[in-house]
Amino acid sequence: DRRYELIVIIFYLVSNNLNTSDGVTWLKKCQHYSCYLELALFMSTVAECDKNATSTWVFGYGSLIHTPNFLYDQRVVGHIRGYRRVFWQGSTDHRGTPERPGRTVTLTAENHPAAVTWGVAFQLAGTSQEQAATLSYLEWREKQYDVRQLVDVYDAHGGILVRGALVYIASPANRNYLGPADTQIIAAQIATSRGPSGPNWEYLFKLADAMRSIGVPDGELFALEDMVREEILRQQELRSMNGLPAAVAEGPPNMFALDPLAGVAMKFTLG
Repeated sequence: DRRYELIVIIFYLVSNNLNTSDGVTWLKKCQHYSCYLELALFMSTVAECDKNATSTWVFGYGSLIHTPNFLYDQRVVGHIRGYRRVFWQGSTDHRGTPERPGRTVTLTAENHPAAVTWGVAFQLAGTSQEQAATLSYLEWREKQYDVRQLVDVYDAHGGILVRGALVYIASPANRNYLGPADTQIIAAQIATSRGPSGPNWEYLFKLADAMRSIGVPDGELFALEDMVREEILRQQELRSMNGLPAAVAEGPPNMFALDPLAGVAMKFTLG
């Protein structure tokens, strides 16, 4: 049954990832994968009550929403409670570099009714081996996110869509965590950072478009998007005023690949 399949998945993850060659202790590795053991126990407990709950689900609140890159049987739009989406995680391998990290989303726990995060939950497809390969891919993709948590996913009316979905969170304990900052500073960083996967603003804009496509009015996200667009246009004007050559058009209309340093130091010096 599905409980046996999950045991196979856990064994695959542990046997392929649980080693000390990277300098991480066995204890740390066991803590890292403990969420999968918790998931197995959870599934075993509810298997007789809710057949749907024995499936493996993953909740995405960032780029997974629009680019999962894995096979899934179901995709549902919903929200989780007790968390807020924030651009507090540094990206040094996709949307930035170690010298100039970009900012990507993570979750911060907040204990009040308004703390909800909308996203998409995916039910993994395939055999136990194929699902194990999907989770192994996600371990690689989310390697800078150090916490795995199980969350319930709710619909707009408060009904539970999925129990015990797996979510990846970057905590203050990981080395690339940037933490909170003034919104204008975050906007300037997103407007100017870029990495192997492209400019940081592209990550933000794709996420904002994805939220619109699923009908979620995320005011905080859309406000940051507007600030980044204004920052990019402001820097474009600074380039023109300083006689710098026009940047090559790239991405959405009126968005340009910019000199990462253009205007940023001047702005924060002058206020």
